[in-house]
Amino acid sequence: MNFKKLFGLILIGLVLFSCEKEEDGMTDLNETSTATDLNATEVNEKLASVTSIDRKFFDEINKLGEVYAKNEIYNGYDFKNEPAYIIHLRNGRPDKAFVINPTTHLNGAVKLSAADSKGLDIYQYDIKMQDAMNTLNSGNGYYDFDYNINGGKYYLQKYEDWDVNNYHAIDFMTHEVFHMVQFRDWNYRNNHIQDENSYPITRELLELQILVSEIFAKMPNENNKEVLLNKLKQYVAIMTKAKQIDPSSRKLITNMALEQERIEGFAKYIEVVGAREAIADRRNATFLYSSYFSALNYSFNSFNDVKDYFAFSIFYDSGASVSYCIYKALGNEINKIKSETPYGIAFAALNLSDTEMRRALEEAKASVNWSAVQNKARQLMALRGRESSGAKTSTSVKNSREKLIDIEKQSKRFLK
Repeated sequence: MNFKKLFGLILIGLVLFSCEKEEDGMTDLNETSTATDLNATEVNEKLASVTSIDRKFFDEINKLGEVYAKNEIYNGYDFKNEPAYIIHLRNGRPDKAFVINPTTHLNGAVKLSAADSKGLDIYQYDIKMQDAMNTLNSGNGYYDFDYNINGGKYYLQKYEDWDVNNYHAIDFMTHEVFHMVQFRDWNYRNNHIQDENSYPITRELLELQILVSEIFAKMPNENNKEVLLNKLKQYVAIMTKAKQIDPSSRKLITNMALEQERIEGFAKYIEVVGAREAIADRRNATFLYSSYFSALNYSFNSFNDVKDYFAFSIFYDSGASVSYCIYKALGNEINKIKSETPYGIAFAALNLSDTEMRRALEEAKASVNWSAVQNKARQLMALRGRESSGAKTSTSVKNSREKLIDIEKQSKRFLK
C-alpha cells in the first residue's frame, strides 16, 4: 500500500470516529478546553444521574434568579449567574456534585441537558465532592463561600432530598449567596460590633424589642402603603427610644442591633420575598418560615435563651420586616441599604419631628396589648440567674430559620 492510500484511509477513519462521537452526543473535555468550550459541550444525560430532586432544586434556583433579575426587590442580585458547587448527600455521604456557572475549565465535567439543567449552566463534577465535604465538615457543616476549584471561587453547599422537598436548601442558598453580594458590593461600616455577651438586656429594652415584633406581626402579608408607612414611623420611634436608653458602653443598639438588621435582616428579606414571588408553595411564606414574627409567642426556658433571641435571632425578623416596609412604602429607597441600615434609611426618609416621634411611639403601644408586652418583659427578666435550661433542641426538629441561625452563629464569616 502506497503512502497516499495509507494517508487516505487514516483520514477516513478519523472522520468516522468524529461522527460517531457527535452522534453519541459526547465530546472529550481535553486539558486545553476553555470555559466557553465547556459551556458548548452537550453529553448524554444518563451520565449525569440527575433525579427529580435535583431538577426541583435547579428549577427553584432558576426561578429565584429570574425574580431577582428584575431588580425590584433589590437592584444588584444576579443570583442565577453566581458560581456554585452543590453536593448531594445520600445516607449522609456525598454521591454526586454539580458545578453551576463554571469559571474555569473542569476536566471531566459533564454538561447537563437543557431539560435537566432547567435553564442553568450546570455540569456534574464529582471529582471534588469528597474534598468539598471535608471543607464543609471542618467549618459549619453546611456551606462555605470561597471554595476553590481549579483557581475559580465557588459558593459551596450540601443538600439532601428532604431539605429540597421542604425548601430548606433553596432558602439557605438564596440567603447565603446574598451574603457574598454584601461582601463584594456593599460599603463596609466600621462601626459594626458583634458582642452578644455584652448586648444590653433590660426590662425597658425588652419591652421595646417585643413591641417591634408586635407591630411587624404577620409581615410580609401587608401591602397597604399607608399602613406600612405608619409601621415605619412606629419602628423609627421605637428604635430611637431604644438608642436613647441604651446603657452599653459601646452603644450596641446602634452598632450591633441596627447593623445586624442590615446584614442578616436584609438577607432574610431577600430570601423570603423572593421565594413568595418565585415558588407557588411559598406564596404565604413569612419571615419566621413557619409562623409569624411575635416575641410574645416564644417560650424561653433560661436567660441564655433570652440572650440568644434578643441579642441575635430577633434581628433577622425585625430587619426583614422593616426592609419589606421600606420596599413597599418607599420604593427605590431600599437600594440605599448598600451603605445604610434600614433604620437609617427610614429615619432620613420620614424625617419625623420630636413630637411626631413621641406620637408614633404611643400609637405603637396602643396598637398592641401593651400590658401583655410589659408582663412578658418582666417574666423574661425573672429568668436572670437561670442561665441554662439544661435541655437542647434537637437539630432534627428545628425549622429552617433556626438551623440557618445556628449555622451562621458558628460561622461568624458573614459578619466580617
